Amino acid sequence: MVKKLINAMPKWFPGLNDDLPVSTWVRLPITYYRPVIKGRIESDHAQISSEIRQSLYFDIDFPGAVTKATFPGGALGLKTYLAKNLQYPQIAKENGVVGSVLVRFTVSKNGTPENFLVERGIGAGCDEEAIRLLKMMPKWKPATLDGEPIAAKQMIYVPFQLEEDEFADVYKVVDAMPSFPDGQAALLRYLAENIDYPTDAKEKEIQGMVVIGFIVEKDGSLSHFKVAKGITKSCDEEALRVISLMPPWIPGKLKGQAVRVFFNLPIRFKLG
Repeated sequence: MVKKLINAMPKWFPGLNDDLPVSTWVRLPITYYRPVIKGRIESDHAQISSEIRQSLYFDIDFPGAVTKATFPGGALGLKTYLAKNLQYPQIAKENGVVGSVLVRFTVSKNGTPENFLVERGIGAGCDEEAIRLLKMMPKWKPATLDGEPIAAKQMIYVPFQLEEDEFADVYKVVDAMPSFPDGQAALLRYLAENIDYPTDAKEKEIQGMVVIGFIVEKDGSLSHFKVAKGITKSCDEEALRVISLMPPWIPGKLKGQAVRVFFNLPIRFKLG
């Protein structure tokens, strides 16, 4: 009767550990009362023996010493794993889909995660990505009962959160554009003195223009280098190397305030 009662319960809110849902053992007291007889409730339940009293408490916990299944590195290790390996579905990005996918699964006796089921999804490819990500997990340390490994049910929320656009405050045109210290002539001199023409490009007589894009930050430092236009792998890499070693620039300004500015710098590779 008690088992039937427990099994008929609706779903509970899960326990949390470090903001992650975890399986939790619960001890739930169930009290029996004698039926109504002739319009009154029998009050002699106080005389029930201690043995019967103990039987009124159905323990949905496993008897004995139990340890929970754990991910390698614990909760922090799990968070790191999810953040490092999650691939946000493109369709979810384009449609601004965010939220958490709740996945239930089992950690077997040997620690293998298996039997994955999406309990609550958010769609747009996120449910499938959550399953893919969790199937790739390394083996867990299995749960134990009295020192012996046992299979244990688990559940994990896989979060899908879009990061803020890190380029939202980057300008392309401002009142005063960024500039190399001491001006254009100093920039050309720096490039001429520091660029090493790649040997393979020389041998093949390759010439041309490499354009490197980067951001001049508010303090003049350079960041987010990329090849906007290339000619060969070796020339592109050499252009990136030289520009990444540049001293801080004079930052760009908008209405008198220093701002982040995207800048394209052409570098010509010419023989002779």
